[in-house]
Amino acid sequence: MSTVERNKGSLVEIGTVEEFRGDMDEYQFYDFMETRGLLAVGGKLYSVVWEVESEEDSNYFVDVRKDALGVYHFHTLHYNGAASLEEVLEGYLK
Repeated sequence: MSTVERNKGSLVEIGTVEEFRGDMDEYQFYDFMETRGLLAVGGKLYSVVWEVESEEDSNYFVDVRKDALGVYHFHTLHYNGAASLEEVLEGYLK
């Protein structure tokens, strides 16, 4: 069931999807990312440090900020039936 979910954390770019995917199919690559706590956003691969992951809420907003070291800090509330976290972040990371 879809809900409004809250996510908060930091993204550290570690490379591109192409650099890490190699010969893995879509499902193998998803498992690779899942087991290592990675997100693929806009063709780039990020390590994620979670403060809040998929907590149910009832509001909507997106706040993404880049610090002096190039680390993106994000805090989102979005309807997960309309967009994934990666899709929500993609527009802000371009």
